[in-house]
Parts: sequence; structure tokens; C-alpha cells
Amino acid sequence: MAMLDRERWIRVQPLLDEALDLTGTQRATWLASLRSTTPDLARDLESLLANEDAADGDGFLIDPLE
Repeated sequence: MAMLDRERWIRVQPLLDEALDLTGTQRATWLASLRSTTPDLARDLESLLANEDAADGDGFLIDPLE
């Protein structure tokens, strides 16, 4: 995914917050709906969510910093 410019981030950020609050099944349904109306935003979100999932899988920041 290319870097998001400020305007793009302003559009994506609230959607990312919404997606992160959903369970896996809910998120998949929500993304499918978004993909049908705004595929470009859905692609950006899918990329951001994949990066977030990868970071979680690596244990990134699981233990609090001291």
C-alpha cells in the first residue's frame, strides 16, 4: 500500500476505528459492503488491517513498556 496523504487518512481513519471494533466475521461482512461502494477505501483498509494483524501476530507491544 502506498503512503496515505492527509486527505486520504482523514477518510480512512474513522473507518479503521470502526473496523477494529468488529469481530472477524463482522469485519468481513462490513468490508464486503464497503468494497461494493468504495473499493479504493476498502483496499486501503484491508492493507492497514493486514499490517495490524501481522503486528499482533508478532507480539508487537503485547507487554507494556516500562
